[in-house]
Amino acid sequence: MTQSGGLPITTPVFTEPGDGLVAIAPGCFVTPETLGACQFPDQVHFLQVLAAVQRYPDAYVSGLSALIFRRIPVVSAPATVSLLHHSRHGLSRDGDAHFYRRSSSTPRLAHKLHAGTRDILCVRADFALLDALRWSITELSDAVAVTDSVLRVTKLKKKDLLASYQKQCADVPRNRRILIDRALTLAIPGVDSIRESQMRMELYARGYPPPLVHPQIFDVDGYTHLATPDLYYPDARVALEYDGAGKHRGDFGDLPADSLTIHHTRADRLTTRGVRVIHVNNARFKSGAWVNDLDDALGNHLGPLPAKQVRGGIPAWENKRGPRWKMDSY
Repeated sequence: MTQSGGLPITTPVFTEPGDGLVAIAPGCFVTPETLGACQFPDQVHFLQVLAAVQRYPDAYVSGLSALIFRRIPVVSAPATVSLLHHSRHGLSRDGDAHFYRRSSSTPRLAHKLHAGTRDILCVRADFALLDALRWSITELSDAVAVTDSVLRVTKLKKKDLLASYQKQCADVPRNRRILIDRALTLAIPGVDSIRESQMRMELYARGYPPPLVHPQIFDVDGYTHLATPDLYYPDARVALEYDGAGKHRGDFGDLPADSLTIHHTRADRLTTRGVRVIHVNNARFKSGAWVNDLDDALGNHLGPLPAKQVRGGIPAWENKRGPRWKMDSY
């Protein structure tokens, strides 16, 4: 999992080796200080994109590379930079870059991002997402997580993504059309992180009923706000909270020294009002231990809080009859 952002678009990247420079990809060199500032894989990929557009100045950054370049979190950073290039036909590879066919309409789909004294051509976020779903992402869970990120960061609406998809779906292979259709159906706005999206899809795949996403929970007076949990099962009074590193680094507006205390204070408020709070961190998510805790909590049948204490929130997915879609590769 990656954390986007943190490096300026004017970060110096070199396409030729030099004294003291470190190679992070073929034809991509940076200073040790720049590499040391990269805490996440997508920050390294951001530098690889900068190097690629220096080598191929008439190419458009596309796919997952364009999403990362726009500071949109993705599940994992790709090994190569995705580019659209006018002199290529179909999919090909040249060292550290993948090239895709550029259609005549591509210039209308791109924005110019200023980088120092030059412009970088970067495909629009909606088409970059569809490129990624067509060429790079194979699992439905990952596709939904990245689509959630695009909806959250760009403020695009699902109808905007559907409209963009309809413009270029004619030549998309059938298995990829199925993946895109299902990802756009399951994606929702307002999910705070990639891991929250993955938790949501894990519950979907395991057959759980849909929890509420980000409902507001109030005290018994109906006015004092207690917390807004990531996921919430109102009938059982069970809240799920993902404790990502960002909450404890001060990434959400709080000082790092205060963030952890604030986070646990909110959870304690819920607990004292009879809400079971299940904390999920990276290790517990990967081990599946949080699912066992959820089973225990849902089996207690505490019953819902009064209606005036729970407001808002949207279902994590539409609870349709019939078998659910598999998260396998498409």
